[in-house]
Amino acid sequence: QGANVNVSSPRGDSDLEAEGNVAVSPRNGAIAVSYIALQSSFGGTQSYMGVSRSTNGAMWTGDGTVRDPEYNGSSDPVLAYSPDGVLHMTFIGLQRGNTGQVSAVHVRVTESTDDGRTWATARQADPAGYCVSGTGGICDKPWIAVGPGVTDGTTALYLTYLRSSRGIVGLVAQRSDDNGMTWAPPVTLGNVSGSATSSNQPNLATIATGPRGEVAFAWVTVNNSLIDGMLVDGRMGSVENRIYLRRSPDGLRTLPSSVVVSRPEDSVVYVQPQVAIDGETIHVAYVSGTTNAAWDVILATSADSGRTWRHRKVNDDPERCASHHWPQLAVDPVTHSAHLIWLENRFGEGQVAYARCPNDAATPCGANELVSDAMGAFRFTTSRQPNVWHGDYIGLTITNDGSLWAAWSDTRSGSPATGASSSIPASARGWISTILRSSPSSPA
Repeated sequence: QGANVNVSSPRGDSDLEAEGNVAVSPRNGAIAVSYIALQSSFGGTQSYMGVSRSTNGAMWTGDGTVRDPEYNGSSDPVLAYSPDGVLHMTFIGLQRGNTGQVSAVHVRVTESTDDGRTWATARQADPAGYCVSGTGGICDKPWIAVGPGVTDGTTALYLTYLRSSRGIVGLVAQRSDDNGMTWAPPVTLGNVSGSATSSNQPNLATIATGPRGEVAFAWVTVNNSLIDGMLVDGRMGSVENRIYLRRSPDGLRTLPSSVVVSRPEDSVVYVQPQVAIDGETIHVAYVSGTTNAAWDVILATSADSGRTWRHRKVNDDPERCASHHWPQLAVDPVTHSAHLIWLENRFGEGQVAYARCPNDAATPCGANELVSDAMGAFRFTTSRQPNVWHGDYIGLTITNDGSLWAAWSDTRSGSPATGASSSIPASARGWISTILRSSPSSPA
């Protein structure tokens, strides 16, 4: 593999980073990588959103900083560029006590006009009183996407997030028609369902946009059941869990019913699915497997806008014993291939893998390739302890010329490091050997 590049080495204000996300400017090709940044000497409460940027993928500047304007913590950054070259971010701002308990949360949005170096003061996107404080609830895991508006020549921004407070658990979505300055009222995508002994709770969503106001949302529902008086938590895999898709043809102005994407035999895992639109074709990537963490990445493809689905296993190891987790998905608008990366441990520890899947769902996905620059390069774990945490997602994006950029949390140096990035040249439209990854920055 090629030489490694430390994405966040210029930073001296963070020694733990996780949950990388990546976006590339449609105007000048600048690459921006966001991540949760934490100075561990602060006791784990003073987290903020860090941003590293590069013009070529070789030299990186780590000077982008986004903090919540009201609270002492921030988390869950996601990036998206609009066609005008403005870089948008959503994240949650939260207040944490000395023990880490969350007492208040809001969904924030902000933007940068210089590719992530400086940022506008973050604003609240959720309506007043919507993410209620002090009730044990939370608004969590916001996702942002940019797409064409319903009217030609216009752009729309979309948000989705989980709202859980005062006995209400549901996924909601909002739209902005003025570049994120104001947001339409939330629209409910899905609510908790079931009975007192078996409930299905929606758990985190992602967004894809298409032409003329088309927008789609994919999410997982997790089953919790009382069996013989014992609570059975379905997060690590259950045939009662489901992957859903809900698609609007007109920017959330109308919202047809959701459809089930996963198969009845799938034992779906809690991780949020990824969705992409390519004309009439829709792809959804998700994780399915047993409760002992033998998990596979599944790509569901619909050639008729979500009415029917075909499914492929993306990882190609023949034994079902490894964990393949946190898939990310991007579709090439020229070749119509679906590109996927994920974290896995098929060789004992952790690495990042890649596969390209043809548009035709009857054709198997291609041979898996190594994206990280060594097998067993870092520790694979789903633990949420800050010193080993990877986060809840990694990042992948494709540019107009077919280049792919990836971001993930890398712990090979002993603690979570800044998201790593990799590139594909337009001539190949497939992975190459030059891998850019990061290692932890030094404490200030």
